[in-house]
Amino acid sequence: MKRAGLLLIAALIAFPVFADLYDDGMEALDNKDYENAVPLLEKAAIQGKLEAHYQLGLMYLNGEGVTKDPAMALERFEEAGERWAARLRHKEGYADAQYMAGTMYRDGIGTEKDLGEAAVWFERAAEQGHTESQFALAELYLNSEELGPDYAEAYFWFTVAQDYLTGEMEEKGKLYLEQTGQKLGPTEMERVKKRVAEYEAR
Repeated sequence: MKRAGLLLIAALIAFPVFADLYDDGMEALDNKDYENAVPLLEKAAIQGKLEAHYQLGLMYLNGEGVTKDPAMALERFEEAGERWAARLRHKEGYADAQYMAGTMYRDGIGTEKDLGEAAVWFERAAEQGHTESQFALAELYLNSEELGPDYAEAYFWFTVAQDYLTGEMEEKGKLYLEQTGQKLGPTEMERVKKRVAEYEAR
């Protein structure tokens, strides 16, 4: 019992340090103080702050405060997005990082183009409710030879994403829904709608 109490106290003491490193790093980044931002975010990342890995990934992708290195950016996104690396608040990995990893594999940025791997990353984020990933995954199922066309999967993810799409993506999503819906028979459509209802009820 005493040991458990000591562990809890240690965790409570460590958390503010953990949070402060990331917050201080982001404040320095906002002020374009890269000399301090980079080491602070690196330390937060080492301590397991998934958002820090993600932010460093963006910096390497854009050459902001560091030498532009798309391969390193992808490595950071994967670190934040991997299931095994996830921490308390992100049990399935950090969705924004998963989306970026999927985008880089889809477009061949920092790595060879690999639509199968892109779909893996998009689906991880899509399952967490990440709208852009849901849409991107649906597009892959609709348009890529590697994954399809799989109209049932495309229709499912377009439907799930539709309520949260805006602007051009919303209009594009409506068109895709109509196109994919026309490809499904009554039985298959019923099955997909049931799956959508189960997903939304989670």
